[in-house]
Amino acid sequence: MTAKLCWIRDRYAGVFELSGNPTRDVLQENIAALENAQHCCVFSSGLAATAAMANWLHVGDHILASDDGYGGTQRYFREISVVHHGRQLSFVDLTQLDNLVKELKPNTKMVWFETPSNPLLKVIDIAAVCRIVRAQTKECIIVVDNTFMTPFFQRPLELGADVVMHSLTKYMNGHTDVLMGAMVTNNALLERHLYSQQLAVGSVPSSFDAFLVIRGIKTLHLRMRQHMENALAIAHWLEKDARVEKVLYPELESHPQHKVHKKQASGMSGMVSFYLRTDLEGSQKFLANLKLFTLAESLGGYESLAELPAVMTHASVPEEMRSQLGIGDNLIRLSVGCEDKVDLIKDLDMAMCAAMNRGVMLSRGAQPSRPLLCTPNSDDDEDDSGGEDELVVPRTVCGQAKMSECDQFEQQSGGGGILLTRWLTGRNWFKRYNSDALSHRRVRTGLGWVTAALFIVADIAGGGVVAIPVALLNSGLLIGSIAMFSISLAFFYTAHLIGNNWVTMCARWPDVYGKVHCRKPYPEMAYRAMGQRAKTFTSTVLNLMV
Repeated sequence: MTAKLCWIRDRYAGVFELSGNPTRDVLQENIAALENAQHCCVFSSGLAATAAMANWLHVGDHILASDDGYGGTQRYFREISVVHHGRQLSFVDLTQLDNLVKELKPNTKMVWFETPSNPLLKVIDIAAVCRIVRAQTKECIIVVDNTFMTPFFQRPLELGADVVMHSLTKYMNGHTDVLMGAMVTNNALLERHLYSQQLAVGSVPSSFDAFLVIRGIKTLHLRMRQHMENALAIAHWLEKDARVEKVLYPELESHPQHKVHKKQASGMSGMVSFYLRTDLEGSQKFLANLKLFTLAESLGGYESLAELPAVMTHASVPEEMRSQLGIGDNLIRLSVGCEDKVDLIKDLDMAMCAAMNRGVMLSRGAQPSRPLLCTPNSDDDEDDSGGEDELVVPRTVCGQAKMSECDQFEQQSGGGGILLTRWLTGRNWFKRYNSDALSHRRVRTGLGWVTAALFIVADIAGGGVVAIPVALLNSGLLIGSIAMFSISLAFFYTAHLIGNNWVTMCARWPDVYGKVHCRKPYPEMAYRAMGQRAKTFTSTVLNLMV
């Protein structure tokens, strides 16, 4: 204990918690090791770390920042650095390196960017930016915000950056119970500056918060792998969905900077952004109908979050700038957590179905890239086509869920008959769950009626012929007629359900993993396809006959 106390006094010079504590030191050494760096200073939040780094600059210095980035960072630069500290500021699309060359000035002292960016997930070539800046000036500090990636997937210092910034609140901690930020560097002068900011400003984390982040880092490698696995599955699913206009995820080959991403990173976190084919109202309704995804601005925790950047994280960004960047009212940002990916996909699917009904249209020429098995609700018998110039976004509750989900949906909603279903279930279930990959509505309807007619013929030729004289002899004409009608009605309804639903249940469509269903025996499928209410009705009629 004496040795430890002597070491603490020598290290901290009696300035209590501001100068440091053993737990905070362990955390800083841990993060530095993960980034393969020599120095790390942690602060009470990510913005506190940003402010400490920005205080390296003087009045009149120029900051060149990426145009797409965390709204809080942009707000700090615009409202604090420029207004109160007299610095100059430029926002530039750094994915286009020509823009960097044009905007660099003799007084540019700091280049600051995120890669991938927030929320558009643009990927900036770190090594290329460093080469260009170094060729023009040796005094400019290059800061890379590595929050989205963590050192598990990307290490900017090894690519030439001077400083790496982390919001430890996010993936590094991973448990949504801490506010903290960090600056990591190999530059001793910058480390002294950051340490002096800890002492002079006092925006340092508590030792307990430091302990919590140390706890989170112990599972970082496990969590990041799961985040990526889930996010990649969701991104692939979204990319094939007709209700989604565009998906932004660097691991997808369709991403504009996919090659740059693969060159400088070994993977990607759980951040996925996409554009819905809807407006602000539709986006808000989509978010409101999510069950597993929580509507929240943060990211990087074990739980899945969803948000609307235009009115949440980036609401402070000027509207004109948001419009230029493409941060529209239909842009959704997901922080995909560690839950089961099938459950997450189902949640997204159900929320889209609730938000994007027949009033939401696809642009002309847009076609679904895979079968869509459910059509929108309707109380009339009109054709659900959107016409020549537009295509109605279809419901896909069963089309994009696993077979067990379809079974539950059918049991809850009733059977597929044309006449009796409206009376029994109070809704036109047959019309809603009507179209699949193999057959058109009229084809399926025809199959149902043809099968029913065959059963009626068999009934009259066989059991019905026997039932009439038996009933007449035992009960008289009236009761015999009722018995005959009941038998025919029960067989007719059951036959129609079997004929109508067999095509649906046997439609060979893939789920999100490409597996093909329809492996159950025909009788079992036909029975399950009838629906709970239809089965109850048929059983009741048969019992009455007995």
